[in-house]
Amino acid sequence: MPSTPVSVSIHVVHTGGISQERVTACLPHEERARAARFKFEKDATQWAGCRAALREILGRALGLPPSGVPLVLSEAGKPELAPS
Repeated sequence: MPSTPVSVSIHVVHTGGISQERVTACLPHEERARAARFKFEKDATQWAGCRAALREILGRALGLPPSGVPLVLSEAGKPELAPS
């Protein structure tokens, strides 16, 4: 049986370099609301920056705007692409 080639990309994200405007443009309302529920601002900023970066990376790969990337939460609470 022939094997299917697999491609892996590693992205290093520095959340301090992501502007609030960029985060707002990338995250849908539900994710902005989730970030607002964090107790500490630094945690909210880091979570929102990471989620925005994830959406930008996946959006480029899928040819979608970041806010249009169909993310859902797994049973473990981790983001994953919605089944198509």
